Amino acid sequence: MSVRGRIDNFTIHFQPSGFNRLFGIPMTELTDAAYDASAVIGPEIPRLEHELGDTPGFAERIQLVEERLIRMLGRHGTVDPVAIAANSLFASNGIHRVSSLATDAGLSPRQFERRFLAQVGVPPKLYARIVRFNAALDHKLRLPSRAWSRIANDHDFYDQMHLVHDCRAFTGESPSRFLAHLERVPEFHTFFATENHPRQK
Repeated sequence: MSVRGRIDNFTIHFQPSGFNRLFGIPMTELTDAAYDASAVIGPEIPRLEHELGDTPGFAERIQLVEERLIRMLGRHGTVDPVAIAANSLFASNGIHRVSSLATDAGLSPRQFERRFLAQVGVPPKLYARIVRFNAALDHKLRLPSRAWSRIANDHDFYDQMHLVHDCRAFTGESPSRFLAHLERVPEFHTFFATENHPRQK
């Protein structure tokens, strides 16, 4: 398929357990896989796609999706303590101790990990590593002149090699090579963007 002309698109970034809370699907069923949205969520997706196609303005399309999601969120009750813990882990750039989060949630470590897996899709310690790596990468994208060693220190890696190890584990490449790929496709930067500021040392 060949597409020409201007294409407008946007992505939806859910909170760590947001997709599970909205749709009730165990995230372990979706982790490391790609699905057509309608196969996962159901007939609501084709209807929404049709409405988006009939909505002329880009801002209006975003508003349409936001209103639909907010309406769905209103059907749910209080936020689960594991969801609160996952949000805290994200807000801390992956620095919070998982054991203390389990205690704060009033759960044993095993209970916490089981519920975290269902709501987020990966174990809490792995999620913390992913969040920390994303924050470090976002930091480097915003401040390209900052040395990788400083980035590693700012985000509580043991040293630069620890950051390199995690980068290879998640991307299969060194930080510099992976960053070079991202620089060629700046639209992908949003996938690593975070509103959290790193802890300066």
